Amino acid sequence: MPTYIPFVNTNSDVRILNSHYSESTAVHVTLEKINDIKGNLPGHIKLWLDAGVDGYEHHIKQEKEQIPSYLAKCNNSDKIFEANHLVQPNQTIVDDFVASVLNECIKYNPQWLTIPQLPVSDSNERNKINLSLAKATLKWKLNNNFRGYLLLPLIFTHKQQVMLKTHWKPRVDATIKSSQAAQANGIWIVDKSLADQNAEGSFVDRFPSLIALHEYLKDNTQAFLIAGPYWGLNLVLWARGIIDYPAIGLGAGYQYHLPGGKLHRGTSRIALPPLRRCAVVSPGLRKWLDEAVKQISTGDPAFDQFKLARTELEQCLNDVGMGVETVVAKNQVAIFYKKWINKINAIDPAGRALALYQDLSSAFVLGKHLRTLPASCGKARRPEKVAEYLMLNCL
Repeated sequence: MPTYIPFVNTNSDVRILNSHYSESTAVHVTLEKINDIKGNLPGHIKLWLDAGVDGYEHHIKQEKEQIPSYLAKCNNSDKIFEANHLVQPNQTIVDDFVASVLNECIKYNPQWLTIPQLPVSDSNERNKINLSLAKATLKWKLNNNFRGYLLLPLIFTHKQQVMLKTHWKPRVDATIKSSQAAQANGIWIVDKSLADQNAEGSFVDRFPSLIALHEYLKDNTQAFLIAGPYWGLNLVLWARGIIDYPAIGLGAGYQYHLPGGKLHRGTSRIALPPLRRCAVVSPGLRKWLDEAVKQISTGDPAFDQFKLARTELEQCLNDVGMGVETVVAKNQVAIFYKKWINKINAIDPAGRALALYQDLSSAFVLGKHLRTLPASCGKARRPEKVAEYLMLNCL
C-alpha cells in the first residue's frame, strides 16, 4: 500500500490526484484553498486540512502585509501574534483563537487536522506561543470530541536553522514538548527553503544534518512522522525508515511555500526519468536531448525514455510559446514520480534504502557521461548532481 501524502493546491493538482495518486494515504489541503477544490476531491482519501496558521509569517515579518484573509475572520486574529503576545501569550486569548480556527476547519469534515503553529524562528522566542497553541488545540479536541488525528507542524524557514545540531535541537525539543501537550498523533517536518533539485554544494552538509534531525525526532517521540514536500530527500528519509510518510508534489510543488503569500507562476519542468530529476522546459533542452540519445546505446532503457521525453518536450514548448499552462509537463512529471515511488515501495522495507541507493547510483553513472544541461537549468546543470547528493545519503 503506497504511503505518500500529496499536497494539493489547485484543481489541476486534483485532476492528477484522481488520475494517478488515488491510493494516497491522505491529501493535504489548506483552509485557504479548500473552497476552490473541495467539490473535486475524492471521498475515499483522508482529508488532512491545514488552517495555514504558518501563513501569519508574512504579516509578522512585514507588518504592512495584511493578515491572511482566510484567518482574518477568526477570533483574536488581530492580536494573537502581536510582538508582546508572542513573548507572553494569554491562554484565554489563544484558546479563543484556536477554537475559532479549528471550528472553521471542522466544517469540511477532515480526518486529520494541523495543530496551529508558527514556523520556528532564529531564537527560542516562539516556543511559548507554540506551546500555548498546542495546549489550546487539545482543549478544543476534548470539548468537541474530535476523533481524528492531530498533526504538529515543525516548519523551518532557512538552512541555517537546520545545519548544526546546536541550532536545531532546541527547536526540535520544543516541538516534542508541544506535541506531547497537544497529544499529537503525528509530526510534520519541512524546511521551506529546501529546493533539493537545485543540487547546491551546501547539500553535502545540509542533507546529513536534516537526516540527523529526523532520526532524533524518531528516537524521542511516539508520533508518526511526515517530511516534505521535497523532490528526493523525503524519499531518502522514507526508504531508510526514518519517517512514515513522504509528503509530495503532484507534477509540481516539490518545495513547500507558506500559505497566504503571493504565488508566482512556476517554471515549467519535465522529468528526465533515467537521471531521476527534472529540467526546465527550454529550446536548449531540445538540443540537449537530441545529443543525449546519440551518446546512449539503443539497447539501453534510457534511450527510449529520453526519446519519449523529447516528444513530450515539444508539446511543452508549444504550450509555453502560447502562454498556456503546460499540462503535458505537469502530467509527465507526476507519472514519472509515481512510477519511481512505486518501484521503491515494491521492495521489502528492510531493503528499500539499498534499492534507492542502487537506483540513484545508476542515474549518477549515466549522468556523469552526458553533457552539461542548458543554462536554463540554473545551478544544477551537471546531469548527475541531483542523484549524487541523494545517493550519498541513502545508507
